[in-house]
Amino acid sequence: MTEITFQNFDKFERSGFADRLTTVIKKFFPFYDEAFVLSLNAKYGSGKTTFLKMWKDKLEIDGNQVIYINAWETDFDDEPILPIVSAILSDVSKTTLGDEVKGALKTAIGATALAANSLFDKITGIDVKDIAEAVEKDQKSKSVEAVGEDLYAEYSYKKKAFEELREKLSDFANALENKPLVIIVDELDRVRPDYAVRFLEAIKHLFSVKGLVFVLAVDRKQLEISIRQLYGDIDFENYYRRFITREANLPDVHKVQVLPFLQELSKNFFDEKRADGLSFPFEKQRQPMLLEFIADLCKTYRLLPREIESFFRIFSQFMLVYTPEKVGKQAVSEWVCAAATLIAIYIKDQDLYHLIGKQKATTEQIMSHINSLDYFESGETGLSRRENAVRIFGACISIDDKWNKTLSKTFLEQIDGKAKSAANWEEDTNSMIHALADPFGRRYGTTQSCFFFCYNRLEEWLEFIG
Repeated sequence: MTEITFQNFDKFERSGFADRLTTVIKKFFPFYDEAFVLSLNAKYGSGKTTFLKMWKDKLEIDGNQVIYINAWETDFDDEPILPIVSAILSDVSKTTLGDEVKGALKTAIGATALAANSLFDKITGIDVKDIAEAVEKDQKSKSVEAVGEDLYAEYSYKKKAFEELREKLSDFANALENKPLVIIVDELDRVRPDYAVRFLEAIKHLFSVKGLVFVLAVDRKQLEISIRQLYGDIDFENYYRRFITREANLPDVHKVQVLPFLQELSKNFFDEKRADGLSFPFEKQRQPMLLEFIADLCKTYRLLPREIESFFRIFSQFMLVYTPEKVGKQAVSEWVCAAATLIAIYIKDQDLYHLIGKQKATTEQIMSHINSLDYFESGETGLSRRENAVRIFGACISIDDKWNKTLSKTFLEQIDGKAKSAANWEEDTNSMIHALADPFGRRYGTTQSCFFFCYNRLEEWLEFIG
């Protein structure tokens, strides 16, 4: 498997952002007498895990000690202390600096195990069921006294064990020559709500040691939902600030160049399939122009990396199933662009996708959708953001075989801020759309009938694979 580094995986140009995070950590962590906790916020599917692995590689190349924990893979247990301690133990065992820490870590594991009911009876010799029976047999005071003594011994042992752990971790961090021990916690937002809270509490109360840096990669909104499931209408902002030192947002994909990522995906979804003897309804030399069109769609619809991969999977498979011979007289470029636009809508808003496909969408619904899109300026054509919206929707709505005058009027009013005369609605809309060169170097001539044809074929295909 190819190693995930910034050199071979940074398709969204996030290396500079990683450098800025590294600078923040190195400059600020010495000023805190406890652990420095950075919350790295990004939506699910935005590429957090890939970014963290690339950043981890870069930090290690620079001589930093880095530990990676996937919280989602550890929430089968009730106690997050064990995976944290185990991850640290596994990592420090690779160095001679960690010799003194190992004993403290192992002691902490033993202390944590005491809290588990499954091990409690084995370690203390007390069976909870036996206690219940003893109570019924008028031996309550003796059993409770015995339990109390053992619980106190357990508490004292755990308290001492974790104090020793913090002390040894502090010594270990001090020996790293002014570099922090970085512990990356990924996918904390995907774990059970109670486990997420336990994880945060463990970091705050047990591992808050000077010289340690925790990076919590989370979908902040999802984490808030998890916390509210436990505590109800809690002030999440103040609650979360109890656990973190600083926050940072992973740069959105739409703010960087999407094209390099698309080019990499096209190797897997297009080039390799062609090499296997499969064919697509567009020539290879026109593929770069198609990718530019898809890049526009990705930016306009703010597709996340995981959504872009889903788009490519559906689009490439659909292109293989429905070849030009199966689309009748429809021009290939019209059909491909309409299909791509539909799939983007399908991924982002399936309700609207079906409304449009079944010709039930109202003018208000269409305009509300367009107003919600993330418009971008076109360097090549100098078009306004609103005109770019029409460009994207030209394939499916604006150019109607029967000329929907109300819809055309609404588009033009939104674009120019003023109404056009009824006589010019059709002419102006038509001229505006056809003045834009489509990704295939021809005039944009997709009709609504082509769009609905693609919808029906897509529905047949999705139903078949579903």
